[in-house]
Amino acid sequence: FELFGIQEGKDNQVADLAARLPQFKHFGAGRNNGLTGEHVEIFYRTDLFEVLETGDFWLSPKPESPGPGWDASLNRICTWGRFKQLSTGTEFYVFNTHIDHQGAQAQRESTKLLLKMIPEIAGNKPALLSGDFNYDQNGDNYRTLNTSSILRDCYTRAENPNAPNGTLNLFDVNRKTKARIDHVFITPQFNVEEYDILIDTYNGKIPSDHYPVRVKFSK
Repeated sequence: FELFGIQEGKDNQVADLAARLPQFKHFGAGRNNGLTGEHVEIFYRTDLFEVLETGDFWLSPKPESPGPGWDASLNRICTWGRFKQLSTGTEFYVFNTHIDHQGAQAQRESTKLLLKMIPEIAGNKPALLSGDFNYDQNGDNYRTLNTSSILRDCYTRAENPNAPNGTLNLFDVNRKTKARIDHVFITPQFNVEEYDILIDTYNGKIPSDHYPVRVKFSK
């Protein structure tokens, strides 16, 4: 990986990843008050990218302030950064988020908010949106994103997407599902070369209750 986003990152987990990945730097605010609470941290390779600007907003009617939105069960946040690829000088934006798992209104309004905030922040520059959306490819919220004027799911943009399973495993290596609730969306300036849901196991165990989504893209 050259750049990746996490969800539900506790302070000690973020610190542990940072210690084990010295070639990466990272940024992101805690969802409770900007300092504490779970992070949707973004990690990036310092030999490949320069970060020009970063920010965070909450998935709520007051995105500039910490707090739960609508009928959400928890505070939810989106972290973003403006990157420059050192080899080409190309600038692009990365947004990483985690939408609420219970509130139907929160899921719907958070989706609308993301479609509002991304062009406000990124303008017409290339951008990608990754995260745990807590809704799969068959629902209205997914269709709202994937049929918008600015974003498309990398799964649908890839020529031969490799999705041997869905993304929610609940720590069960035998669980089979077609539901993809973790997504990477991109703006039209990007080309998707590869798409994979990685179902690797380690001595019969898996490191997360979600499988990671890996995308190789170019501009």
